[in-house]
Amino acid sequence: MIDPREDEWEVCDDDGFVYKRRKRTEHLFQPSRSAAAVDELLEAEMERRRLLRKKRTLLMLRREYGEEIRQWEELSAKLKQMKVDGQRVASLQRPPSLPAVEVVIDTGSERLVDELLMQVEVQEEIIKNVSNLCDMAKQLCQNREEQLKQSLFDLPVWASPTALMASLSEVANMVAIVPEG
Repeated sequence: MIDPREDEWEVCDDDGFVYKRRKRTEHLFQPSRSAAAVDELLEAEMERRRLLRKKRTLLMLRREYGEEIRQWEELSAKLKQMKVDGQRVASLQRPPSLPAVEVVIDTGSERLVDELLMQVEVQEEIIKNVSNLCDMAKQLCQNREEQLKQSLFDLPVWASPTALMASLSEVANMVAIVPEG
């Protein structure tokens, strides 16, 4: 059976624009809520959503940059270790009490060759370590660049026109039409 209220129409005048619409039923319009109360609810809902987006963004940044910070700290620790190793090798190469000239004169050419060979090996190891550190830093920078590129490609501007319009009208969906009393 058809509800007699379904066929009832009302005439609305919206700043000179006159149109007909179905009469609203009482259960849809709650007279206990004023326009100010509805505005407050909408503002509270928008604030809640803004805080939720902010929290998600901060958690994502924390996760993303936490890994990067850990990698940079690892590189820093390796560099400090290389510095300590270099100082240790330098102290072993030349005794502090003997000048370099006396060592060359007293020990002979065989010991000099061994010492120079050891210096070259240490320098080779240092160069390898620095090269590895540079490669790791380069990889970190490339990863960050790829992340930035991907974030630009993920913008709704590059999606289909309907997806772009949906993302732009997301704010419009949050604002409800408040009936005039």
